Formats: sequence, structure tokens, C-alpha cells
Amino acid sequence: MKKLGLKSGNKIKNRIPKWVFSSKKYLQACIRGLIYTDGSVLPITGKNYTYIWFTCANSDLREDFSKAMNILGYKIAKWNFNGTPETYIGSKELIRKYYKEIGFNNPKHNK
Repeated sequence: MKKLGLKSGNKIKNRIPKWVFSSKKYLQACIRGLIYTDGSVLPITGKNYTYIWFTCANSDLREDFSKAMNILGYKIAKWNFNGTPETYIGSKELIRKYYKEIGFNNPKHNK
């Protein structure tokens, strides 16, 4: 993993390796993995509305996530909940695009 640009140990010290930005397929797989580990899909009860959230204490990784999403054509919003910075996709159109182009590895997110 070190040869691929990932540091061992605490994931908080990692960033998205530069080579991942060389390909949209790599970026999509990376984002899918980040949402699987540090993301959530939050349906708003009674509103027929859903958000895709990404929460991470690592500001560098959040910055890389935002950059990757921008490259892939996603406008994300930022929010600070109880001191925890988060980013999310709230547009129904972009959520459909995300589901079609990137998708989920986690069955509960698909549901």
C-alpha cells in the first residue's frame, strides 16, 4: 500500500494519492470507498428526499474529496455539525447521477 501512496497506521494522516486523480475511474472507485467507510445515505423521513454525506476529521482528505467530486462534476455543500465538518450532496439530480456513475458497495446505502 505504501508503494501506492498510502501511509500505514492512522487513516487520519492519509490523503487521496495523486495518481488517483489521473483517471475518472480511479476517482469513482476512491469516492465509492470513502462513502462506504466514512459516508452515509440519509433519507429525510416524510420528505421523499435523500442526502449523501461524507464526514472526516482530516481536513486534507476532505479537501481531496471535494476536489475529486468537483472533477467528477458534483457540486457538494459543506456543513459543520457539532464541530464536525461534513460535506454532502443534496441535489436529487446529482444523487441520481452518483447512483448511476459511482454507486455504492454497502447494501444498506443501496437500499
